[in-house]
Amino acid sequence: MFNMKNKKLRAIFFLIIILVISGIVYYKNKIEWQYNPIKVIQKSFKFKNKHDYEAYKKCYKYPESIQEDSIDNIESVNIINIDKVNDANLYKSFIDSNNIDEEEIEIYKVKYDIKFNDESKSSIGNGEDEIDYILAKDQSSKWKIYSWGR
Repeated sequence: MFNMKNKKLRAIFFLIIILVISGIVYYKNKIEWQYNPIKVIQKSFKFKNKHDYEAYKKCYKYPESIQEDSIDNIESVNIINIDKVNDANLYKSFIDSNNIDEEEIEIYKVKYDIKFNDESKSSIGNGEDEIDYILAKDQSSKWKIYSWGR
């Protein structure tokens, strides 16, 4: 009888350990992307595709500049490639005008394919396009999309 009770207690103990470890791994994976600038860009595209406006805004340093209808018109958007920009003048210009340390920004050129539900409501048409994303670290060392454009 005593031996059976020990086996049950051990099984419960190991089950609790497995659940705790699973929870930690899940939570770590859930927030880890915010500490990698490329993953932030990838997630922003993923959230655009899902029309998840609230999650999409979390990718941006200034979420108030994002309009919900800007992603509602997107049928699909897919990244073709992401390349780091190494133009020292571009970095210097951004650093000087925004008072940011060089280690706290990264710039990427993103080539993507986009399809709109109503192309007439967009300033760009369906098809491939390229845009630069400037990412900066916030106070908690998470990367945020600071700016984007051509």
